[in-house]
Amino acid sequence: MSSNEDVLSLIGVERKSNEVVVGASKFKEQCLAILEHLPEEGVVITKHGRKLARVVPYSDAEGALIGALAGKLEVNGDLLSTGSHWQALD
Repeated sequence: MSSNEDVLSLIGVERKSNEVVVGASKFKEQCLAILEHLPEEGVVITKHGRKLARVVPYSDAEGALIGALAGKLEVNGDLLSTGSHWQALD
């Protein structure tokens, strides 16, 4: 068990199966402490046993997707055309 998990268990956050789970009221009480020790997989917030939300660490990984296919795709034809010829009425 890592030191982050030790701290989280001290403030009332539980590990259930493969998820780190905390009740909404406990999250409200301990929000800053939970955020400071947020595990990589995040924390599931529950209310009366029902899952409400998942708080996960922020990641810039999605930014790497922009432009990832540049130079790898080939455009065939006119992207702005429907492929049908039509004539507007005057």
